[in-house]
Amino acid sequence: MNSNRSIGILLIAFVFLIGCKAKKTLQLSEYPGLSEKQIVALFDQQPNFDFFSAKAKIKITTDQSSDKATLYIRAQPDSIFWLAGKRLSVEGGRLQINDTTATFINRLDRTYQIIPLDTFQESYGIVGNLSYIQDLFFGIIPAVNKEAYWQVERDSLHWTIKTMAQNVLHSFHLDPYTGELIGGKFFSKQGYDGQWTYSDHREIGENYKLPYYRKYELNISDESYLSVELQFSEITLDEPKRIKFDIPSQYTRAR
Repeated sequence: MNSNRSIGILLIAFVFLIGCKAKKTLQLSEYPGLSEKQIVALFDQQPNFDFFSAKAKIKITTDQSSDKATLYIRAQPDSIFWLAGKRLSVEGGRLQINDTTATFINRLDRTYQIIPLDTFQESYGIVGNLSYIQDLFFGIIPAVNKEAYWQVERDSLHWTIKTMAQNVLHSFHLDPYTGELIGGKFFSKQGYDGQWTYSDHREIGENYKLPYYRKYELNISDESYLSVELQFSEITLDEPKRIKFDIPSQYTRAR
């Protein structure tokens, strides 16, 4: 795998872890779960916040390597998305995404790279859209186009809603008893496919529940893949923090 492709994959990795006991065991037949109407209503409910801040352990695995770090995330929906990765309290790099480009600063070799978002989809099948990338990291359902395609079905494990998001077919899996998003898949026109899994949903403030564990997997070819695991320890909403992103003058732009 050439260096440019490796950098691209790692950039994608930046942009891609019991209730009280009842007196008797509840049989599934006693509680059939949410109806299709209820599931669709929950699917359509999008959290509304102005600032997202989080801290998570990240593990990035490709067909050639594996690495771990602590990830710090700050974002203003539909405006800016900022990430910084640290190992042993030393920052290795930071990434900032706006509506057109992703800029990555590599602290280790003192270089930076600016990549147009639309090349993500052209090269890897990943949707090059700021809102879409943010929603995946927020752990919420991205904006969908029901008019293009819409199918709802139920099996023993979950409700599945198939629809289009950013012109890419998605399959969203929801818990049949809570309506929480627990996973999904996408199928790109370029032949790449990916999937994600969410669990450990916790209340954020008084209004939302977001997954503290996420795993994203991207199959680039028969030999090439990417896996990103995120185990969050902190998530806060509407508590603005400073977003600092300056490229040092002595850094060299990488091609």
